[in-house]
Amino acid sequence: MKNFSVSEMFADHLVLCHDRENPVWGNAPAGAEVRVRLLCGSAVPRFGGSKGEENRGEDFPRAEDAPAAKECGVLAQAGAAADENGCWCIALPTPGPGKGYELEVCCGGQRVLFRDVAVGEVWLAGGQSNMEMPVMCIEGGRELACADCFPDVRLRTIPRVCQDVPQHGWHFQPIRKGDSGWLLPSRDHVARFSAIGYQFAALLSRTLGMTVGIIDCSWGGTRIQSWLPEASINAHEDTRGDAADFERLRASLGEDPGESFRRYQASLEKLIADTPDMVERSLENMMYYTKLERVIDYPAEGALGDPNRPGCLYTHMVARTAPYGIRGVLWYQGESNALVGEADRYAVLFGRLLESWRTAWHCELPFLTCQLSVFDPFRWGDGYDWVTLRARQAFCADTMPGVSMAVLADVGEEKDIHPHRKIPVGRRLYQLALRDVYGLPAGDVFPPRPVSCAKRGDSLQVSFDAPIELRSGDVPYAVLSGTPVPCQTCQTDDCTLAVRAGDADGVWYGQSEWFNASLFGKNGEPVAPFRIEAG
Repeated sequence: MKNFSVSEMFADHLVLCHDRENPVWGNAPAGAEVRVRLLCGSAVPRFGGSKGEENRGEDFPRAEDAPAAKECGVLAQAGAAADENGCWCIALPTPGPGKGYELEVCCGGQRVLFRDVAVGEVWLAGGQSNMEMPVMCIEGGRELACADCFPDVRLRTIPRVCQDVPQHGWHFQPIRKGDSGWLLPSRDHVARFSAIGYQFAALLSRTLGMTVGIIDCSWGGTRIQSWLPEASINAHEDTRGDAADFERLRASLGEDPGESFRRYQASLEKLIADTPDMVERSLENMMYYTKLERVIDYPAEGALGDPNRPGCLYTHMVARTAPYGIRGVLWYQGESNALVGEADRYAVLFGRLLESWRTAWHCELPFLTCQLSVFDPFRWGDGYDWVTLRARQAFCADTMPGVSMAVLADVGEEKDIHPHRKIPVGRRLYQLALRDVYGLPAGDVFPPRPVSCAKRGDSLQVSFDAPIELRSGDVPYAVLSGTPVPCQTCQTDDCTLAVRAGDADGVWYGQSEWFNASLFGKNGEPVAPFRIEAG
């Protein structure tokens, strides 16, 4: 028989989405009645506690003995019985935005109380290291973390776990195993949090005038297969092959697969003890983390603790988060799938992720995605294909309902896969949210797109749907059957490029892993890489 408990997603300072039903869930003895109430802050007695105040004594009234809702300051309430497996899930309707509330969950004579609850907006930030990268490691991070007045945001990081055993981790900083719950903004909390997620939430809160909760559910270096549920992995031949490849890799390790993981954990224990000033040192030098990661004894690929086992991050991170009420997902991932022979699969895999996550949340979640920025991966060797990966990301945004894409062609760094200009990324995602999710004016802040390519004498003229500006850099060029040909490129009017070539059938732009962006909108936003054929 299961004891009464509430999901770990709920803690003091939590944020619920306004004007909708928010799932609240947990365990209880089969058939036991569970009741959830959202209360005004002064409507209930207060007890000490951090994750939630608990009173298991008989002095607390049972639900049937509680005062009338109006007298008790109850803003919303709902109840349900635990099923035969001892699981319960209650849809709690919430009012409009506000804060200073308390969330009360009762079962028999037991109660859990969460304090300082806000009702506003909640988003989830997912993906790999560029979403994970914290404020203290970016350009402008010190100003964000040391602000005199913080925005009305609340921060939640899902523990990065890829197996049943809790683990320390390295995520631009040594992270001690365990769950920190929901956090209010402070210098250290902001400094250690996803820079993109924080910037997005801060801008959104100021515009909407309400509390915004942001949940970081990311892990560096991970392939998209890790974020798919095992049911999806097992249902398709290609991902069954991915899973089999991983198990063969693990079996090939000459030592106990757990020994490598234990050494990794020991090196992190020492690093955590040796770096009590991690935040301050990082705010002084955003590259400080690069000195620390050199001393980490990383586990072997395929060992225990490797987050790239297909399905493991869905099982241990996503499934523990869903179906918490969120408005949508920010997604920055793909670098680890940008390989020859794999990049071409990305649209299919992303489509499966979209379907499985929307199923887990029981709604058509909007996804605001980031197209990979520019970078030269060939300094590490051969076998990379960022060009195809970017094209598949653009395809997803163009063809899949509820998917939008931020273009990042101007924020990359040739020799660093982790560009430090994350503030513009958060801003572009925020602008996408205003336009595509909230239906609010976002201004003239979106990049032009090519709409046609026509032969005019010895030139190909490419027309755009908004004014453009051609700058110095790697300019669009002519191709014949996919092969570049000698050409001259110039801008002929606000919305047109002319690419002069003797014989050509199309124009390409940004078709390499690293390139110097030259094509922008008059609004300063970068045009996405493209290939367009003469019509």
